[in-house]
Amino acid sequence: MMRYIALTIGPIYKTLKNARSTREIWGASYFFSYVMKSIIQKLLEAGVKEEAFITPYIDRKKIEEKNGVGLFHDRIIFKTGTIDKETTQKIVAEVLKDIEEFTQFEIPDKKQSDYIKYEFLKNYLQLHILEFDNEFENPLLEISSYLDSAELFYQAQLYSENTILNYVSQQQTFKEFQKSFLYKDAFGDIVENFISLPKIALNSLNFEIEEAFVDEQKLMQNLIENDKYKEKIKPYNKYIAIIQADGDNMGTILQQIGTDETKLRDFSKQLFEFCIDATKEVKDFGGQMIYAGGDDLFFFAPIVSSKQESIFHLCDSLSTLFDQKIKEIIQGLELDKTPSISFGVSITYYKYPLYEARENSASLLFGVAKNEPKNQIAYKVTKHSGQTFEGVISKAEFFDEFLELIAFDKTDENFLHSIYMKIDIYKKVLETINDDEKKLKNFFENYFNEELHQEKYKNFLDKLQTFIYKASLNGYGIEDIYAILRLKKFLLGDKI
Repeated sequence: MMRYIALTIGPIYKTLKNARSTREIWGASYFFSYVMKSIIQKLLEAGVKEEAFITPYIDRKKIEEKNGVGLFHDRIIFKTGTIDKETTQKIVAEVLKDIEEFTQFEIPDKKQSDYIKYEFLKNYLQLHILEFDNEFENPLLEISSYLDSAELFYQAQLYSENTILNYVSQQQTFKEFQKSFLYKDAFGDIVENFISLPKIALNSLNFEIEEAFVDEQKLMQNLIENDKYKEKIKPYNKYIAIIQADGDNMGTILQQIGTDETKLRDFSKQLFEFCIDATKEVKDFGGQMIYAGGDDLFFFAPIVSSKQESIFHLCDSLSTLFDQKIKEIIQGLELDKTPSISFGVSITYYKYPLYEARENSASLLFGVAKNEPKNQIAYKVTKHSGQTFEGVISKAEFFDEFLELIAFDKTDENFLHSIYMKIDIYKKVLETINDDEKKLKNFFENYFNEELHQEKYKNFLDKLQTFIYKASLNGYGIEDIYAILRLKKFLLGDKI
């Protein structure tokens, strides 16, 4: 009979909800990953083998790498013949006591209220440890259902103040932040490797931000008003994208793998490597990965990169990377649905509350993008004025045409506005003929026949015509076209 130990940790969502800056969101997220990583390290020291971990994938060398992002999600499942629940509980207690010691001595003049005490962690963290002495056909799937039930039991908390957030608060200077055990664990001795909100938003401008920051929003405002920068700043530089991504149809893979633990480990390995590579993609784009665990990503990114590519190009690159990793796992499996990855993209003005922007991205992902047929990007732009527009685009159909349509070109804003208005006037007509390629072509030839249309903007109009036709065949309406035209206008410098 094989023994399995399973552990889950929280409350991650509640903690992140109260974070107010990129640093606090990163710090709170990394904290939970750090706890899980530390537990794994102590389990390895206690004799648990790397290959005994069902989830996450464990490689001793990669555990020590400084990726700057939390790679360990909220669950651990491993099989063992020697470690029991009581021993695991002692290991968890050791990790929490270590954290208290780290925070107590790293900055001697720090306020007592900013230390992360063991008693606080013992009460605040929702740590559930389960033990099983039986066989499972698929340990990852079956034990996960027990962990789901355990997470429903929420213990009452005695503390009103969250010292985890105090510890990573932006009220401290960046130099103090760099002394923290979390920063050192994530980045090592590298100075200023953490990317702040202004550095992300202004990435496309390719200039160094010299000011040290305490309050991100105040620094952003200073940069916008600074004569050195303000002439170069585009409207989209005042916005930031908060993105959440999640794999689609992953359960179908696990069901097919069944009892093959070698394949289960390979499944975890490919997802672990996807997270590492995805973190690099986001960093190269100018963003900051906050969390990357399994098929689940959460990151901040500029609307436009220094290479003049939009956030949707980054989502496309991450999708390609995901497909490459998953392809190695699903070879030989008979799947009813193809695994993919969907995205929720919330684009908001820099003064917009980060916790609301994060909730928006989650709602877009789980309430829109992951609806059938999945493999979609749901986006919402909340402008400084309070106006919003949103849409959803399939990555399985006509996504290349979408990227071409919103690409940076010399299309004039006023021309785009006129297109928008003309489509609105003839909305009923277009809804009748948009799935008829010949009639749609005739419409464009008759209603966009001015010299300006035929000379300067013919290429764009041809792309729009093709896109409307292909979109209509896949259930998209004129409202979706409105949103995409507004999105292009926003990317080209729509006034805020």
